[in-house]
Amino acid sequence: MMRSIHKNVSGLNLSYTTLMLAINLEVIRGSLGQGHK
Repeated sequence: MMRSIHKNVSGLNLSYTTLMLAINLEVIRGSLGQGHK
């Protein structure tokens, strides 16, 4: 039982990390776009 819970938690961490990376990329691209104007 604990093993399956751990598997779910690591999966959540992975998708959370991916989401944070995507948001950071959008923010960086947005600030770069503003800087070039």
